[in-house]
Amino acid sequence: MIEYLYNFTNRLFANVLLLISEWYNYFKRTMRHYLPEQSILLYDKKTSKFVDFYYRFQLIKFIHKIADFFDIDSSMGHIVVHDKVSQKEAIICEDTVSLTSLIPKSKDLLLYKKDALVFMVIKLEFKKGDTTLCLKEIFKNYLHAEDYQNTIHNIFLLNEIEYDDNDEINIKFFKNGKHQEKVLKMKDFKTKHIKNIFET
Repeated sequence: MIEYLYNFTNRLFANVLLLISEWYNYFKRTMRHYLPEQSILLYDKKTSKFVDFYYRFQLIKFIHKIADFFDIDSSMGHIVVHDKVSQKEAIICEDTVSLTSLIPKSKDLLLYKKDALVFMVIKLEFKKGDTTLCLKEIFKNYLHAEDYQNTIHNIFLLNEIEYDDNDEINIKFFKNGKHQEKVLKMKDFKTKHIKNIFET
């Protein structure tokens, strides 16, 4: 009886150890799949040494995975930012525009100083048949750096303004102390950045 209990206990203990070993190996294989990196070193200029940021790296990887899950891909984006004095708007057209890709562009847009353009707009109107629409309030927030696709077509698209190539934009403005007037055909200017409509 004692020998039977002894053998049974040994077999049970051996099976438990085998089970623990198998689970441990499974856990290691799983971790190697999801965490294949052994170390992540970055050079610290202050100490002139490499520092291991393994756990911080895994945290950032995890955050990026969550961001990818919630991200949306598109081909066109529109950003509106407010600083202390004004509002700025930018249109982004690329092969792939995602929410994640808009983050650095939003920061850059906030840093741009709004372009005064060295002139004063008196009139900026869109004429379609007998209908006239004032564009000054719509266009004013797009007048900044040309890094963005702030074209007349894109602005009209985002503001749901319909047009055809024969429609016109009438402009009166002061530039460098001179009064200027222009009539622009949409077919000639629809793909240009709106800053270009003031070029002589």
